[in-house]
Amino acid sequence: FGLTTASAAPLLGGGATEVFVTAVLGMFVALLERALRSRPHSLPLAEPLCALFVGAVSHALARTVLPHSDGVVALATLIVLVPGLTFTVALTEIATRHWAAGTARLAGAFGTFLSLAVGVSIGRAVAALLFPGDMPLASAALPLDPTAAAVATGLAAFSFAVLFQARRQDFGWIVLASIFASLGAALAGQGLGPHLGAFG
Repeated sequence: FGLTTASAAPLLGGGATEVFVTAVLGMFVALLERALRSRPHSLPLAEPLCALFVGAVSHALARTVLPHSDGVVALATLIVLVPGLTFTVALTEIATRHWAAGTARLAGAFGTFLSLAVGVSIGRAVAALLFPGDMPLASAALPLDPTAAAVATGLAAFSFAVLFQARRQDFGWIVLASIFASLGAALAGQGLGPHLGAFG
């Protein structure tokens, strides 16, 4: 979790401070999520409570001892809980006219997205009440060049392969495919813009 979240932070526009905070919070989220999922009665609360924890701690740190981009840290830390695979499979099922399965899976993904968003919002509100005052400005991070973005993407792909329990012999292909997609999006984006570049 720490490696995944830390490698996601620079891809989302974070700098060194965001990478550090995200890595630490990612490891705490791993422990919290494992503890919550180990008990049947707390299983449905895993995502919202993890999001609440991340929102509160990140916002509190940003307001006090460690100014950073709070939004980047929250999103990068929770990237491991985002139901990206569920969302992708749901769209595939809808595209292939499996309406019932795709709609049900899509509704589940949106429910998870909503619980993460509400958890972060409540956590931020709690932190703002406990630490009132203006939010210090964090120094702006320099955007990654395509090579650095490809390296960060490779690290993220490797850690996601571990989290998703992919076969070991597929790790190299997963990392290479992710780096290829990252470089392709970056290079295509220079001529087509970020949205069409990502599509390419």
